[in-house]
Amino acid sequence: MSARGPLVALSIAFVFGAACSGIETRSKYLGQAPPGMTPELFAPGIISTDAREFAISFSPDGLECFFTRSMETNTLVATRAIGGEWVEPRVASFSGHYFDFEPLFVPAGNRMYFGSRRPLEGSGDPIDMHQWYIERTVTGWSEPKPTENPFRDSFVMYMTHAANGNAYFTGDDGIYVSRFVDGAYQIPERLGHNINYLPWAAHPYVAPDESYLVYDAQPVEGNADLFVSFRREDGGWSRSVSLGDRFNTEEEDLVAFVTYDGRYLFFSRLTETSGDIYWVDAAVLEEYREEADR
Repeated sequence: MSARGPLVALSIAFVFGAACSGIETRSKYLGQAPPGMTPELFAPGIISTDAREFAISFSPDGLECFFTRSMETNTLVATRAIGGEWVEPRVASFSGHYFDFEPLFVPAGNRMYFGSRRPLEGSGDPIDMHQWYIERTVTGWSEPKPTENPFRDSFVMYMTHAANGNAYFTGDDGIYVSRFVDGAYQIPERLGHNINYLPWAAHPYVAPDESYLVYDAQPVEGNADLFVSFRREDGGWSRSVSLGDRFNTEEEDLVAFVTYDGRYLFFSRLTETSGDIYWVDAAVLEEYREEADR
């Protein structure tokens, strides 16, 4: 694993606009030097620390992010740029009490989805995991709300949205899409064999224009690896292509996210006890298109 800085303090609940120490970075993506075509550890000592971090998502303007950090349980941690300066990552104001993980902004930036085991009715013991979301308001983020059917009564994990509202997610036996038609989500459809051909295909990230899908799956032997599939002219998906040794290791390489300016691909690398977040120039995905089209 790469060398990392000290653990960032997380004892105070994070509320946007509160006075807190700043990180001396003054641009998008925490002001980190952009990566090249080989994955690099993201924000060592700030985001990637000696704790177990994974599953990051940035707002469309690149000035706000949420990610998962394993503490007593999986918890959502947040940071954003205020007045041109990034504040120290801290536990999100709505997290820290229940199992919360894997945040994902929608392309418009007005919602963020995440998985949680918090009680659906707001009280009682934690239950099975559901998808929840927060909405941006004039005063900040709303309180979390659970998704309704067709998602509420089924296993749904890592819900990512295209610009047209179509929702892609992990179901109990692979990757699904629920199309958004006339203001309503339709009965989910399992994607075809070109996507769901390996055990436990999961964590789909779909491009806003649905031109490609990055996901992870477990080969017959080994840990989760990253794959990409491209939208064909007939509307179907190309065969999936492994992102290869540049991305995939003997550890778990998974949970992809591409920034909404299309510039950077983020993913997580996990073991049973540690985890880090990596990023790379998203143009690297084009290198796999020819192989996918064969």
